[in-house]
Amino acid sequence: MSDDGGYVEMACACGAEWVENGMEPGPTCPSCSHHDPWSSVENRARLFAWVRRSSTCEPALVALLERCAFHGLLTRPRRSRVETGRWTYDHMDGDTAWKLLVDIQVFRGEDSLRSVILSYWVDGKAAVETTVLSGDRLHDIVATIVRTIQRHNAARVPGVEGIFCHAPVEAP
Repeated sequence: MSDDGGYVEMACACGAEWVENGMEPGPTCPSCSHHDPWSSVENRARLFAWVRRSSTCEPALVALLERCAFHGLLTRPRRSRVETGRWTYDHMDGDTAWKLLVDIQVFRGEDSLRSVILSYWVDGKAAVETTVLSGDRLHDIVATIVRTIQRHNAARVPGVEGIFCHAPVEAP
């Protein structure tokens, strides 16, 4: 599987989904860090290959996060082919605190998304943790979370400004 150097959509038994570079010696789950050589993946071990595909460019993803009041940046580890970043959004109203974390991995020099892990916390307790394969899907999930936060706040939630361009927030 690794001989063509293409990108492969992957899934792990832990529930994570991501894109793997076929040039790597084998896929590694971004969520639980499980690693298998390509030969084990072909035999349907813990990691599963879905579809071979070409690189998908996601340059608007960071712009979306910044527009929605997230703060973060990509870092370039020296010995990795992948750049990593974490964007955070914190909101507090009275005694309730909401936090969204978006962990992103991008193949270095390609602007090709490897993985996105979204974590949503309410009052310090994890409410949702999921992986997504596209910026559009991330936008949909963040929009749903922001609608939920807005329903429980008297003041306008900053994430609403970026997602809905100052339009009224309505229940889905």
